[in-house]
Amino acid sequence: MKITAVWTKWVLPLVSGAVVAGLVAAQTYPTKPVTLVSPFAAGGTSDVIARATARLLEAELGQSVVVVNRLGAGGTIGIASIFNGPADGHQLVMGGLGSVVFTSAVYKGRLSYDPVKDLLPVGVVGSAPSVITVRASLNVKTLPELIAMAKANPDKLSFGSAGVGGALHVAGVLLEKEAGISLNHIPYKGGAPAINDLAAGVVDIALADLTLIKPVLQGDRVRPLAIATGERSPMLPQVPTTAELGLPNVRMDTWYAVFAPVGTPAAVVARLRVAMDKVRVNPELVGVLMGQGITPINQPLKVFEEQLRRDFEVWPGLLQRICSQSSCL
Repeated sequence: MKITAVWTKWVLPLVSGAVVAGLVAAQTYPTKPVTLVSPFAAGGTSDVIARATARLLEAELGQSVVVVNRLGAGGTIGIASIFNGPADGHQLVMGGLGSVVFTSAVYKGRLSYDPVKDLLPVGVVGSAPSVITVRASLNVKTLPELIAMAKANPDKLSFGSAGVGGALHVAGVLLEKEAGISLNHIPYKGGAPAINDLAAGVVDIALADLTLIKPVLQGDRVRPLAIATGERSPMLPQVPTTAELGLPNVRMDTWYAVFAPVGTPAAVVARLRVAMDKVRVNPELVGVLMGQGITPINQPLKVFEEQLRRDFEVWPGLLQRICSQSSCL
């Protein structure tokens, strides 16, 4: 008797329906193209990472992985969309520190899902530092000069971010609080549109991932003033850190990871995690990330899960302290 016949006749009747469903799902998954949602605009950091990840994930899963941009509300519209269908591993999202953790405080009580309970990480990919950047025509060359201008002109200088409550918005609020200045926040549906408007001179300042800054640096349309991390970037070695400039608390390294809805069969999650373990160390992905100023994260998923737990414990309370009702909460 063939093994499949034995399995069907003798084993399946002894296993619970839920386990059977999970086993069958794992054996057949994926049965159709997988959607990887990028919750921000095309060309942004989330989108760059999502598309590089999707190409390699296709090879591991043996099925198309299609990146779909669903924008708005600091990334929460895109994240919410993965709960519209069955939790079967065919709907994934590229989440970040801002879209997953910060929005849990910013949109508290207004989300259709619980970021803590409903999102399941399947693979962390990389992290990107944010850069404080100004339009080239703004008459400042350093961060101290920008702060002095902002103090002399409260609420006059505009700064663009990837959206209300996102990591880059919070970085801007941190800058305001630590430097004692007040800026005019202009939220966009992603970092790419914000940088485009910065380069065009529409906004004065933008806090954006290094990925977005790189393409417009060559045209001398924008001027980076500081890296919001503790160490200088190899891509911009001449640009000082906020710590060097006396603002050590203005730091923002945004991680990016792939999430599935909680309830996805354990066997499918296991397959996705094995696939993502291979993807994140693939030289092609590592090369793409480093070329864009993104630091690849090569660590066990358990380490990231612990970081995620700490982020959910620390950031919401911190946001309550640093954000006023009119800024990011």
